Amino acid sequence: MICKLSEVITDIAAGPFGSNLKVECFVNDGFPIIDGANLNGFTVEDNITKFVTEEKARSLHRSIARRGDVIVTISGNVGQISYIPENSKYEEYLCSQRQFRVTFDTGRVCVPWLVYFFHSRLGQHLILQFANQVGVPALSQPLKNFRNIQIDLPDLETQKKITRILSALDQKIELNNQQNKTIEKQASVLVQKYINNEKDTVELKEIMSFDNGFAFKSKDYVDSGKYKVITIKNVQDGLIDSSSAQFVADYPRDMRDCHKLSVGDVLLSLTGNVGRVGIVFEENLLLNQRVAKVKPKDENLLPFLYFFFRKKDFKQKLEALAKGTAQLNLSPVETLNEEIAYSEQWAFELSNRLKPFFEKIVLNNQNNKTLSSIRDSLLPKLMSGETNIEKALTNG
Repeated sequence: MICKLSEVITDIAAGPFGSNLKVECFVNDGFPIIDGANLNGFTVEDNITKFVTEEKARSLHRSIARRGDVIVTISGNVGQISYIPENSKYEEYLCSQRQFRVTFDTGRVCVPWLVYFFHSRLGQHLILQFANQVGVPALSQPLKNFRNIQIDLPDLETQKKITRILSALDQKIELNNQQNKTIEKQASVLVQKYINNEKDTVELKEIMSFDNGFAFKSKDYVDSGKYKVITIKNVQDGLIDSSSAQFVADYPRDMRDCHKLSVGDVLLSLTGNVGRVGIVFEENLLLNQRVAKVKPKDENLLPFLYFFFRKKDFKQKLEALAKGTAQLNLSPVETLNEEIAYSEQWAFELSNRLKPFFEKIVLNNQNNKTLSSIRDSLLPKLMSGETNIEKALTNG
């Protein structure tokens, strides 16, 4: 059935005006704010970094989103759309100035289905058709135009069936992510136990070095190609996410072999959100400048170094080392001058114990990439009816 979204929307509101939500309103903890950093997938991610007081949030009550609401980005990374799941960390969130929230009639709309639809090629086209083409990307008259979008809305039971198929894949991905978090915690306990019992120290440069990235030029990038270039935005906590990486047709002649990444390489961000560490889990990736590859003098030490760099207090130490006003920059040289608790015997023993953890994280991330590819290929086929829903449910 063809219908306008306005027919199934029960409430819609934009985030507050900039003058109503200034930087000085932010506090260290309190009422969570959703911004673009939390809208990278189908559901809102709870990696919240901005908060306001309860009083301030209630004064902006029209911009408060609740579980089941859909959040859409107005400007910046337009096309982002996620919903707040029932198991979200918080019951309520304040939208930032760059988002708007939508509440749908759940008697006619399965909200996860709708979000899956808007992640399809057709759904993205329907949102981006009213984005401006100059300056900072932004949606024109976002609330009005969103309400006027027309979609082919299946019956509620069909929406739920499609959601069950796609959600099953997402649940497997989430299970792997949770397992990785558990592994990280277990590894952190082991590392801290060894450190607490060790009195000797060593400068990092005695046991490792960095391979710095290559300075790509704008002319090197293409719409599609064999290689993807990893920059600071691709270095996430625990993994290297290449989904938003740009392509190059081939690597430049003056690029060295060390700039071509391999599965299991560990990368460190040197600019912006410095100190983030992730593991490479796919082929055909190249290293850009301002990202460094951790290069132990003995490869057997790599699991130890990865989990050591992942320690919260060490990341804070790296952040303190960084310099800059508009953007923080971390010096590889100063990083390598840092002293850490270390003895060769326990470091190798610990690294050997951590190796299975390290390898499991790589394997889980590889599995997630495969599951994501299956989901993304199924998505348009299910939405268009090209793939039989009952058959897909039977096949699990």
